Amino acid sequence: MRTLLTDLAALDEPLPWDDLVELLQDSHPALQQALEKLRMLDVLAQDEQQLYLLDPTVRRAWPPQPHGKDSSPA
Repeated sequence: MRTLLTDLAALDEPLPWDDLVELLQDSHPALQQALEKLRMLDVLAQDEQQLYLLDPTVRRAWPPQPHGKDSSPA
């Protein structure tokens, strides 16, 4: 889940659900379920055009990391 949050934080624009799944599905097992959980917890939000993006508060708390670097201690 940490890697997924990091990848979501690195996105610079909101995306339609299908595009989000297509973009991330190869690098995240059980992606659909993980995205649904994040959406239900309001971590993944929709904008006024019904596009998905990381909630702004979560984005500020979880800044993008260089590829391969984790944002939390081991």
